[in-house]
Amino acid sequence: MFQRKSWELRVTAAPRIPRGVSYLNSLRKILLLIQDFPNLKSIPEIEGSNSKATLEQLCVRLRPLGFLSKHSTNGSWILSNFSESWLESHDNEELAYFIDSNLQFFSELIYLSKTPKKINDLLEAARTYYHLTWKDNNQVYDRLSWLIDLGYIEHIDFRQSYVATEEGLKYLDKYPSYDYTKILEEKDTTLEDSLVVSEKYLGLLQATPAELKNRKQSIGYTPGTTKEILEVTTNYLNLMHLGQTNIELIYEFSSRNYGIKPSSTKTFLTHLKHTGLIDQVSQKEYEVTKLGEQFLESPTIEHLVYIYHSKIKFILEILNELSKNEMTSKEITVLSVIAYGFERENLKEIGKRLNILELAKLIFKRKNKYLITNKGKNLLQVAKVQNNHKDHSEELAPQKSTFDSDSPVNRFIFELKEAARDSSNPNRLEKIIAEIFRFLGFKSEWLGGSGNTDILIIPKVAPAYSYTVNIDAKSTYSGTITDTLVDFDTLAEHKKKHNADYVVIVGIDFKNERLISRAQEHNVGLLDVETLSQLMIQHCSVPISFSMYRLLFEQVGVIDISILDSEIDLTYRKAKLLKAITECLYENTSDEFTKGIMTQRDIYFVLKNTFQMKNLSPQEIEGALLFLASPYVDCIGGDLKKGFYAKGSLADAVQKFQFYANHLK
Repeated sequence: MFQRKSWELRVTAAPRIPRGVSYLNSLRKILLLIQDFPNLKSIPEIEGSNSKATLEQLCVRLRPLGFLSKHSTNGSWILSNFSESWLESHDNEELAYFIDSNLQFFSELIYLSKTPKKINDLLEAARTYYHLTWKDNNQVYDRLSWLIDLGYIEHIDFRQSYVATEEGLKYLDKYPSYDYTKILEEKDTTLEDSLVVSEKYLGLLQATPAELKNRKQSIGYTPGTTKEILEVTTNYLNLMHLGQTNIELIYEFSSRNYGIKPSSTKTFLTHLKHTGLIDQVSQKEYEVTKLGEQFLESPTIEHLVYIYHSKIKFILEILNELSKNEMTSKEITVLSVIAYGFERENLKEIGKRLNILELAKLIFKRKNKYLITNKGKNLLQVAKVQNNHKDHSEELAPQKSTFDSDSPVNRFIFELKEAARDSSNPNRLEKIIAEIFRFLGFKSEWLGGSGNTDILIIPKVAPAYSYTVNIDAKSTYSGTITDTLVDFDTLAEHKKKHNADYVVIVGIDFKNERLISRAQEHNVGLLDVETLSQLMIQHCSVPISFSMYRLLFEQVGVIDISILDSEIDLTYRKAKLLKAITECLYENTSDEFTKGIMTQRDIYFVLKNTFQMKNLSPQEIEGALLFLASPYVDCIGGDLKKGFYAKGSLADAVQKFQFYANHLK
């Protein structure tokens, strides 16, 4: 019998194959098909299942546990020794032990189910005792299904719980589960390490702000796993370091050693070019650069990190952020968008960075959060990193030049995107949405609970002009809200109960066509978190009246924020006009002909020709003049009959408006 893998080397995800009649039948069917060298694009017919997964996809799902592997040259799938043995023996205890040896939290479920347990209790045990970071019970359910099909656990219907069978307890006696007390909390192992950066690499860590800003966003494709990135990079550079190397030789090397196609090879070569390790000297020839030669003298993961930092965004910046707070990978991913200008949340890209930094012992993971090591802190002393602000940080928070997790908008956006995927804690999303609408000026009440809408918002205006909006918050780990997650009948009941005018669902994304169609049928608006984030950003720069916000809530189906564009444009136009009139009057103060006094007509012609304001009307000018001349504003003097004159410069007007703004706070 083979040895169990250590806990750390076991995979955390159960193989997601169609269950059909039972997982055992499905597994046998897939493995037998592989023996016959079938069409990998075909969809296996599995009794009791209507899965559309191809054979190739199912093989990919079974590979992590070691049931099969892929041939490095021809790309075919090969059964492992165990799989061949099990197909002959039909020994299910052997199968259980094989899965148990390669998968975390398998026999441990039998141990926990010695007394009946509900699935949520088992999920909580997985999180608390085994430090597994699952958001929902899907992984627990998959394992329970395997154990039920093996006959080691049974489901008690009337109690909605699971309990170990006699056979399961016998297995446990023979093969005890892992002792969770042996799962040590990870600690910084670099406390005694010193960090000395070679002068050869010091320049890579001293990039200018402009150079840091212009780095590439994507690491790109690399063969193998991220943990193999140093070995892979070194092997390719060694192949090319003796001079110009033909692409055909590189293709052959790739196929033989990594089982990848020419297209994937070219993608990786592009990555090596972008990092400055190789040059393309002709259409089919490549050679190692001076930096590549330097790297080959001492190919370490630390040196690779330095190279990456000089060419790729958000590498050592992660260290800088972790020096302030420990964070989850999801939090770091959200931060890449909010504070560093990434176009979208890309967990895969950020995951690569985290793996590389972890390999270099610059960060470490404790439970589900990343922390900076002492080695990482030392590196920050010599490395220059990009400031954590986006190009439009002034739009987000005009009073701050850098990202501040405590500033309202940044904090709201960060928490909103996190909470929208935290399906295990729906209250989290409800609370932050309620807080956001209070920030937007609404009376916002978080209700929640059975029989109530999640959030009730009402604008702070006279009752005659008011309206009520029921908001239903939907969080989902998958990131997609489907129609199955929404009970439109209940939403209608809540609308009637609270005498609401509008119903809006807030969630991470609304791309499900059936959901959109049903929302339109039931007069329900769909507000995604990205649009809500834009609404907050917009709120900070352009004030919008509650009557205009009503236009948002009147929409059914996916809510489009662009409906407010005309109001925003009008507000900007008014501001531009006030500035233009003040400047116009001030600049003509010393005019010998007018003596500094200009009529509405005079101002109209000056502004029309000088300030290039399209479709300017006398009525607009009249309204602006009367506003600026009012006793409370008092930026200009005069009246419509005699004309108007400046009472100060534009700077004086700004100071006066600022005075009122300060006292209105």
